[in-house]
Parts: sequence; C-alpha cells; structure tokens
Amino acid sequence: MRTDMDIAIIIVGIIFGAEVVRRLLSHRKEMRELELQHLNHTQLEQDNDQLRQSVSALTARVEVLEKIVTDKSYRLNEEIESLK
Repeated sequence: MRTDMDIAIIIVGIIFGAEVVRRLLSHRKEMRELELQHLNHTQLEQDNDQLRQSVSALTARVEVLEKIVTDKSYRLNEEIESLK
C-alpha cells in the first residue's frame, strides 16, 4: 500500500512533469514564430531585390528615352514629319 509520502512524491513529480511539458510546448511555439518571421523577412528581402532590379531597368529605359527625345536629329525628324 502506498504511504502519504509516496503519494506526495507522485503529485510533485506530476507537477514538475507538467511544467516541463508546458515549457517545451511554449519553446516550440516560440521557435515556430521565429521561423515564420525569418521566412517573412527573407521573402521581403527577395521582393525588395526584385523591385530594385525593376526600378534600375526602368531607370535605364527612361534614360534612353530621354536621350532619344532630346536628340536634335530626332526633334528635327519630328518637325519634318509634322510639316508633311
């Protein structure tokens, strides 16, 4: 038969075991949240890189268009075409 001391030890063991399980689950939850934050951050960095590349390409295209439009021969050809 179990004594009062045995029952007390079992109760204390159950309490400590429950606390260990609670902390383990809490730790796993925090790790998942950190992984999601890292994934989101990585995705945002990739999106930013793509946007920077797009902006660079568009900037280059605008520079080319500006050169074409400000070119004297282009303007002269446009004036000649408008006179026809």
